[in-house]
Amino acid sequence: MHLRGVAPAVPITLSLCFVLVACKKSDRPEMGRIAPPQSTRLAPQPLSTVNRFEWLDSTKDAATWTKISQAFRQELLPDQPSADPHVNDYAYKQIAGMGRYGDAVIGVLEKRAFEDDESTCLFELYNFNLAQNSKSRIATKGNLWFWEFRQLARFDDGPTPDITFQTESCTECEPAIILGALRFDPQKRKWEIRRWPKGEEGVAVADSAVNVDESVEEYETVSGIGDFQGKGHDQVGIWTHFRHVHKKDAKKVLPAVTTLSVYGFQDGNPVETDVKDPSEIARFKKLLCQLNPKEAACKKPAK
Repeated sequence: MHLRGVAPAVPITLSLCFVLVACKKSDRPEMGRIAPPQSTRLAPQPLSTVNRFEWLDSTKDAATWTKISQAFRQELLPDQPSADPHVNDYAYKQIAGMGRYGDAVIGVLEKRAFEDDESTCLFELYNFNLAQNSKSRIATKGNLWFWEFRQLARFDDGPTPDITFQTESCTECEPAIILGALRFDPQKRKWEIRRWPKGEEGVAVADSAVNVDESVEEYETVSGIGDFQGKGHDQVGIWTHFRHVHKKDAKKVLPAVTTLSVYGFQDGNPVETDVKDPSEIARFKKLLCQLNPKEAACKKPAK
């Protein structure tokens, strides 16, 4: 169970979320999504200034898109059927999106068992250097199920914003929703997975398995990304509310628990902060609900 908590009382700049949705699941929480334009699959507002990050459009950036696509011919070939029942075969593969910072390209590849199968959406991330025409896969500890772009975020003073995204911890299960980020390493000129507290590759912003055993009720969570301390750096805020069910007497109502946690970075190191002040928790929830007005928790009185 991932029950989290968050943050300080200072001026706040909130960031809107733009999301690439390559695979859809109807039971997935909304978490402040803004639907992308129909003209492109990756949907943030492009930053077209030289050496600023921008998502590539397969039509407007046709020459660059084609060059990179050709470099991934091998990765896009369908898997050969395996006799091993424990091996997943992916017959359908495509480039879900490409983003560029100078010559450093981030490639998002999507794989499915077959084209119309939305239950097996597995993603892989790659670095591609336009000048050197070279590529390398970005290593991750686990699989990236149902990868979705969230927004660009300034967690530190790097040359370009992080690419934040969310994934699911598993498929055909009750998954945790994991928020992660790709940071650009200016020395290596490559994208890499940002490390969070305890060396993790992301933080859980929601968990659909929380009430499977009926030990918890009233579970709600709201998350968002913003400059919550007004210092020019973004942080991740997570508000969570739940109530444990009494193990011996189901009729006995236990006190509700509300937590607030903020995740940020200082001198390159991840920092997690919990807030205990009820008034601060209520204030912060209000701010997060500005990003997530459709969340059920945001349509109820403050807790």
